[in-house]
Amino acid sequence: MTRFFSLLLATGLILSGCEVSQTQAEATVVPSDATTVEDAQPITNATVPEVLPEEVAWGQRRIKKIADKTREAVVEIHNHQRGVRGTGTYFKFKDHHIVLTAAHVVDGYNVMEVRAPSGESTPALVVLFDNSRPSDLAVLVVKEELLTRQPMKLKLREQIHDAIAEEVVYTGDPGHHRQMTIFGNIAGVQQDGSVIMHSYAWGGASGSSVFDNKGRLVGILKAVDVNRSRMSPFPQITEDMVWLSPGWLLNLEDLEKILKIYELMIELEGGGSQ
Repeated sequence: MTRFFSLLLATGLILSGCEVSQTQAEATVVPSDATTVEDAQPITNATVPEVLPEEVAWGQRRIKKIADKTREAVVEIHNHQRGVRGTGTYFKFKDHHIVLTAAHVVDGYNVMEVRAPSGESTPALVVLFDNSRPSDLAVLVVKEELLTRQPMKLKLREQIHDAIAEEVVYTGDPGHHRQMTIFGNIAGVQQDGSVIMHSYAWGGASGSSVFDNKGRLVGILKAVDVNRSRMSPFPQITEDMVWLSPGWLLNLEDLEKILKIYELMIELEGGGSQ
């Protein structure tokens, strides 16, 4: 057992969140539990900001640059314990190389394989896990830096309500596709804090990071909408109404503390810092 994996027991003390819901779908099928139309209660006090033409042009140029960055940072998350796959985004934060994904992708397990489009891969340790609604977030620390990926800076979009109608972008690995870059707009915010994006998502895109035109994390892709109508006994999946775990739920101060503990454990094991 390597030093990296010998930290599993100790790291379990700093994982946060509840147990993974047994009703959530596989990571290759975007989960729909607890995101039905009946459950969805919109925030009614959100307003659409006035946008001038020159601001639109500036925003379009900016969002294209962010889209390019997401393509250089996207990775696959392989959960070999369950035999499923999701999407993650490679970041650099406080001198650590980390990956953000959805909690239901890692599903409570501690070690994942992070794989770049080139085939380059590294083990990664789950150091933060939070699936307490509306959060669906996990943070992984990679054992080795990915040389074929360019990490993004971790910046959060703190104010979500003023993002209504803004253009956003993510890059994910849905289905048998790789590095699919998808644009959309923020459609609304639910009472539980979940962000609704008018875009498109399907199986395998879970865990993708969604960004605004300033490169700030808006949310983590967690689900598509499911309409359970009284007119039909069958649920209707609405792939263009996408649910996000709000990015602001990630407490960067707590994450920094967790990474310091991780770094200390590495040093105590004699392996040096990340």
